[in-house]
Amino acid sequence: VLLSHATPLSFFNISDILAVSFLYSFYMLSAWCNSKWCSPKLWKNIGLLALRISVGVLFILPGYFKLTHLDAAAGMFGSFGFPMPGFTAGFVGVIEVVCGLAIIIGLYTRYAAKLLAIVMIVAILFVHLKNGDPFQQWYLAFSLLGSTLALAGVGGGKWQLMKKSGCGENSCGSGDKKMEGKCCGSHEERMKN
Repeated sequence: VLLSHATPLSFFNISDILAVSFLYSFYMLSAWCNSKWCSPKLWKNIGLLALRISVGVLFILPGYFKLTHLDAAAGMFGSFGFPMPGFTAGFVGVIEVVCGLAIIIGLYTRYAAKLLAIVMIVAILFVHLKNGDPFQQWYLAFSLLGSTLALAGVGGGKWQLMKKSGCGENSCGSGDKKMEGKCCGSHEERMKN
């Protein structure tokens, strides 16, 4: 009689099921990671592409709203005390849309990320902190600042429209040395990164 009311899952605690699922997933991942699909370079580029897409979308949407609802955006910018609120709202909207698209496709990623980081610094300092907003109201701006600074620092990864080429600081990254008479070092040195 006791077993007739039992469900198949009543014999297991949910934490047991999660632990077994985790262990099985770890086992499958370790087997999978013995293949070429688990190289750190591949996952670095997958991560950078995912970061570029998410950051780009999170800037394009509010930028598009500012451009399509310029009066409302100008009113919002005016309430925050920005000078020439109509122009400022339109200017910020254009920066968000253009730089968001540039980041997604990988066109001048570092420069676009730097411009968007400036937009986020201004939003944090002159909107959220000035108004005394709690962190729950500006954590997205803070996260986007960190994301844009990361993209400005490391670039967009391998899968982008404008790839590094030639010699110089922009192609090798700041601080890289010319080794073996070649820009950015030997092929083996570049492949380590």
